[in-house]
Amino acid sequence: MNLIDIGIDNGLIRFDENRDYITYIYQNKKRNYNNPEKKVQAETFLTLALIFGYPVDRIKKLKIEAKKSNPLATKTENY
Repeated sequence: MNLIDIGIDNGLIRFDENRDYITYIYQNKKRNYNNPEKKVQAETFLTLALIFGYPVDRIKKLKIEAKKSNPLATKTENY
């Protein structure tokens, strides 16, 4: 069983019926799972919660801005 399946079983995430969108249940945030960055985001979230035991109620902000000093940087979603 992979982290995604375990996250579903533990009630941390859910998908729509076509598995196009992932919803982070505690945060009530919905993301397009067809975007490769969102797949990495999901794995990171579940790694923090399931492997490292980080409390999901402390993972509140799924979006941060990249440093403005980097001219190539744009807004990215992260933890």
